Amino acid sequence: MKKIIIVFMFFYTACIRYDGGKEHTRTRKYNGTVVSIFQDTKNHYMYTFLIKIKKDTIEECAEFWPKSWEYAKVGDSIIKPKDTLMLIIKKPTGKFKKFYYMF
Repeated sequence: MKKIIIVFMFFYTACIRYDGGKEHTRTRKYNGTVVSIFQDTKNHYMYTFLIKIKKDTIEECAEFWPKSWEYAKVGDSIIKPKDTLMLIIKKPTGKFKKFYYMF
């Protein structure tokens, strides 16, 4: 049991370092396109989105929104509204799904 708690705390703190924390995530806002979905070798092989926003690209840890990486495909729109912990992935057909932050 002790080992499970240690492993959990390790991954939890790794996520916080990568993400900047729950409140930082809440205040972020972006609207872009999924360019790539990959497991980040520099961050414990966590699923990550590479997102094109205007002329910039950002990385977003998909693991914070469970199963979002399974739904998303390259070319989908990805929207993170300000002051929410919700991520919206929208298909080119107009179909969309909401994912909620889980850490």
